[in-house]
Amino acid sequence: MMEMKPYWIILGGYGQDGGFGDYSEPVWDEEPLRRPDGTLIWFANETMADRFAEELSRREEKAFREAGYGGYLTGEFPYEYRAFKVWPVEGKSADDETGLAESLPLKDDYDDERNDE
Repeated sequence: MMEMKPYWIILGGYGQDGGFGDYSEPVWDEEPLRRPDGTLIWFANETMADRFAEELSRREEKAFREAGYGGYLTGEFPYEYRAFKVWPVEGKSADDETGLAESLPLKDDYDDERNDE
């Protein structure tokens, strides 16, 4: 059986003002970045994907600032990019597995001091 390795795709999004001028995570696009010919841009190397996303984000921010956008407490943020790890599909789809969510163990069992009182 062939080993399944992750790959990285690039998503873009606009930052948000979290209130009081605080920067919040961007709201990412639903579709990954594609070349002008429509083919998916993906990377087998995480470092290369991160560098690509950072370079593209720098270009966007430079154009954004040069156009006079942004500034102190404006709530305006440039479009930015980030690499996201994706695992190839394996096994069957969970579309028809009713009750699957209820059968999975929770990430945290929440068994701490608060529950011992």
